[in-house]
Amino acid sequence: MTDEPTTAASTPDSSDEPSVFAQGARYVLVGGTSAALELGIFWVLHHPVHFDVRLSNIIAVVIATVFNFILNRTWTFNATSHVMRSAVLYLIIWSLNLLFTTSVIYFANKHGFSPDIAKFFTMALVTLWNFQLWRKVVFV
Repeated sequence: MTDEPTTAASTPDSSDEPSVFAQGARYVLVGGTSAALELGIFWVLHHPVHFDVRLSNIIAVVIATVFNFILNRTWTFNATSHVMRSAVLYLIIWSLNLLFTTSVIYFANKHGFSPDIAKFFTMALVTLWNFQLWRKVVFV
């Protein structure tokens, strides 16, 4: 038996980890799909069903969040941390995001602004700060 030198072929392949660019592309795809799902559910609940904007937003966010968590954890960021750790951190940030978006949408609607435009605006803001939080804190 001889000791063979370690070669690039025998070392763990770091290319299994997605690059920041690949993560960003996946995040945008998952986020875009989640956003479309959330906006669609929000619109249906608020307009044809005539639910209150707050309830419409909460239901839409919950459904889209479950979808988003599963895909981001397993596909976008290939998380290796314990799922409960990721879920707890995700839910803390999600709760703050939900409070922020619902408050802004309610305030906008109460003051005569379109809740649909407020919904879109708040989703864009949340998307911007969530990428780094998911990448650096939640899905490590």
